[in-house]
Parts: sequence; structure tokens; C-alpha cells
Amino acid sequence: MSLDNKLKNFEKNTCYNIWINIKRRIFHLITFLQRQHKDGRGKYSVAIIPHTHKKGLYLRTSFLAIIISMIFLVLILGGVVLYSTKIPEISSTLTTKEAELKSSESHVETLRKEIGYLRISATKFEASLNQTLAVLGIDSNMENKKENLPFGSLSYFLNKNNSSSNDAKELEDLNSLSLYLDQTSKPIEEIGKLLKSQEDLLVDIPTLWPVQNGQGVVTAEFGPAIHPFTGEWYLHKGIDIAARTGTPVISTANGVVVEAGYDRGGYGNYVLVRHKYGFFTKYPHLSRIIVTKSQVLKRGDVVGLMGMTGTATGPHVHYEIHLGTQVVDPRKYLQIPTSIIDKK
Repeated sequence: MSLDNKLKNFEKNTCYNIWINIKRRIFHLITFLQRQHKDGRGKYSVAIIPHTHKKGLYLRTSFLAIIISMIFLVLILGGVVLYSTKIPEISSTLTTKEAELKSSESHVETLRKEIGYLRISATKFEASLNQTLAVLGIDSNMENKKENLPFGSLSYFLNKNNSSSNDAKELEDLNSLSLYLDQTSKPIEEIGKLLKSQEDLLVDIPTLWPVQNGQGVVTAEFGPAIHPFTGEWYLHKGIDIAARTGTPVISTANGVVVEAGYDRGGYGNYVLVRHKYGFFTKYPHLSRIIVTKSQVLKRGDVVGLMGMTGTATGPHVHYEIHLGTQVVDPRKYLQIPTSIIDKK
């Protein structure tokens, strides 16, 4: 007989013997249960006898109760074992949740600090805004609009009742600040309109330096002076700004060219520009005139090139400002801050 057949027979016999043993034990168990049920539902006594002279303890129970008790005990033990296997997982979950809670608390604390900084910034903002509005003469009517704010004005935002919880208070703080900022939008718009009107005014009055890119040096101021050719006192009607011949001379405000030509009285090549509000500006001693009569100019447009035509001792522009029929000191207008438009 081959080795494979021997192994197969051995495996077959082994399985058969195991099956026979299982059937025999099941039969014995069924027979035992039937006998117990048939014999009556007799009672069993369990005696607990101490080693002292005290009276023992006797318990009477039925077979069915013992079986049920054993099943119940097995279930309890199984539950304990099952729960014990879950303890590490539950512990790990609790540890993770605890770490997340601590992280959340840290973030909340950071948020509270930021809200505190926001309160300080809001106080400074309100003070600066009120001061700016007062200087500009703008009535924000913030006090009259408190009824439109569920939590009042910014002062209420900064001084609310502290009896509420921290979370509720912080939410109210943010809500109040948002509403306050909404209310400040109108005054800020008014500031913007005022600045825009100021910008429009500044481009229409002669506040720009008349030589391109701020070049040139003032060699003679406005006012009484000794004439360089006659040696007599006279009124110097403008300021003289010297630079190299050919340096661009520009219009100091928006306007229209009313004269552009040559003056034999001493101005040489010159340009006269009319601006709004009764202003005129004059640019004499040019080596070359770039513009023509009636030409519309923007602030900063080139009107000509610096020279020394007419009565002049060197290349320069004699810059004059006329207000109506009167000549005025150009310095007064050149000193007006124009950063609002110069940055553009």
C-alpha cells in the first residue's frame, strides 16, 4: 500500500473516531438531562459548614436554577472579559479627546487675548475718529443712532455688564464691534468726500513747484528788491527759480492758456495760464514755448523750457501768481501740503 493511501486511511479513521466520540458525549449529555428532568425535579442542597461551632448554612435549589445560574455567570464573565479588551481602546480615545480639549482651550484663550487687543484698538480708533470728525467739522450723529444698535455705541461695547459668561460676553463684544463699524462707515464716507473735494481744490489752485521734478533754486524772493539792471528799488512780483537752460517748466494747476508769446518789456518768451477761483500764473524768460493759446492744461503739464530771454542775468523762470488783479507771494501757495495728490 502506498504512503498516500495510508495517510488517507489514517485521516479517515481519525475523523470517524472523533465523530463517534462527539456523538457518544452528546448522547450522554442528553441522557443525563432527560434523567434529571424525568427523575423529578428534585431539589439539591448546598451546605456551607464553618470550622467553628457556629451553625452551618444550607441552601436548597433545583437543577434548572443551577443551570440558569451557571449560564448567567458565564455571561457575566464573558462581558467582563469583553469589556477588559475594550479598556485600552477607550483609554486611548479618552486621552485623544483630552488632548483635543486642551488644544481647544488654548485656542479659546488665544482668541480671548486677541479680543482684548481688539478692545484696546477699538478705543484708540473711536478716539481718533471722533477727533478727526471734529477737526473736519463732520457730525457723525453716532450718539443719536444708539437706538439702531442692539448693544449701543462703541462705548457700550467697551463697558458692558461683566456678569455674563466669558463666551457670551466675547460674542457680544464681536457683535457690537461689527455693528459699530457699520455705523462708522457713513462718517468715513464723509471724510472721503471731503478729501476728494480737497483734492479737486488742490489741483485747481497753483500749489505745485513750477519746475519739473522739483528742480531749481530760488535766487530771488517776492517783494521789494533792487533791480539788477537799473539799481533802483522795485516790487519783485514773483520768485526767480534758476536751473539749467532747457529744464522743463510746468503748469502749477489745471487751467487754460490765455497768452503765449514774447514780451518786449522784459519778460521775453512767456506763458500766462488762467485757473479756477480767479488765479493766474505767469512763466517768463522761457527759451522755448511748448503750449499754444486756449490749450487746456492739467496740473504738471509742460508749458515751456527754461531760458533767459528778455531781461535776465541767467537761465531762470520768473514765476508769478495773480489773484484777480493783485499779485501774491507764490510761497504762500507752494507751502500748502499736497501729499494727497502728489502720491498719485
